[in-house]
Amino acid sequence: MRGAPLVGQRPQDIDPDIQATEEALASVDLDDLDTATIEIDPVLLERARSTAKLKQITIRVGEDQLEIARRVASAQGEKYQQVIRRWLAHGASKARRNLNKTGT
Repeated sequence: MRGAPLVGQRPQDIDPDIQATEEALASVDLDDLDTATIEIDPVLLERARSTAKLKQITIRVGEDQLEIARRVASAQGEKYQQVIRRWLAHGASKARRNLNKTGT
């Protein structure tokens, strides 16, 4: 039976193949493996960063910007603060990429 393990159960009691998997992994020499570089979508990365921990700030924005944020939020079924955070995250992602390109 699959599902959440019960307290006190060993992994091999839940999935009998786990022991074979653990033995196979133990025999792998990580130094012999080729390395791979992956690129994470910057927008996704910024979204994860922006929701990790929120800090309350006070900022003044133009009335037209606030109105646009509210319209977008309404159309997407979100709160306008979420829209503004997403815009900030997008801008931060672009700025971070530019800084990484210039090496500063």
